[in-house]
Amino acid sequence: MEKARLLYFFDPLCGWCYGFSATMKKVEEFYSDDFQIEVYSGGMIRGERVGMLSAIADYIKESLGRVEEMSGVRFGEAFKQKLNGHGDLFLSSDPPSKALAVIKKHFPEKALKYAEALQALVYEQGKNSDDREALADLAQFFGMEKSTFIQEWESEDSLKWAEEDYYMSHSFGVQGYPALIAEAGGQYYLIAKGFRDYSSLQPILEELKNKHFQKE
Repeated sequence: MEKARLLYFFDPLCGWCYGFSATMKKVEEFYSDDFQIEVYSGGMIRGERVGMLSAIADYIKESLGRVEEMSGVRFGEAFKQKLNGHGDLFLSSDPPSKALAVIKKHFPEKALKYAEALQALVYEQGKNSDDREALADLAQFFGMEKSTFIQEWESEDSLKWAEEDYYMSHSFGVQGYPALIAEAGGQYYLIAKGFRDYSSLQPILEELKNKHFQKE
């Protein structure tokens, strides 16, 4: 029987997506047998929005506490130090989105876990979003040869693959992250627009799963 699908739209630099990772871990744990989980980068910080953490630090400080309180996820001290002016971070969605696109080509079943780990590089370890060595080390941890990863990540193809993700987000009308869309029995359902905790999402997934099985 063909699985229903969960389309997870996120951005590696989205703080609320970092919080939503706790929800998605449980979704994967309890529903990966029922839903095929697909991850798409949104391209949130591109073009004129690319820059340094210090330029948007005040905005992030306003939401950081709420993300931690609502999700239970904690931002790392290395990130908080830079947020408070002890150093800085370069922020661009393209480098980590390209990294995810490379991993998806080789290990699509690891996409969600890799996406979560990408966010941890920034929001826990305080790494620049274009830190080649950190991205390559992470790819190696997930089973890819570092030199092969770097070669593909630096190629023009990786940006094309990332832009295919951006196009998916655009084609589904996603304007904010995180967003979760389910496809079951040929029907699409927007089940998360912004952060939701697992307890509020679980009954919806259960209903969709049962509906899909009944149609089969």
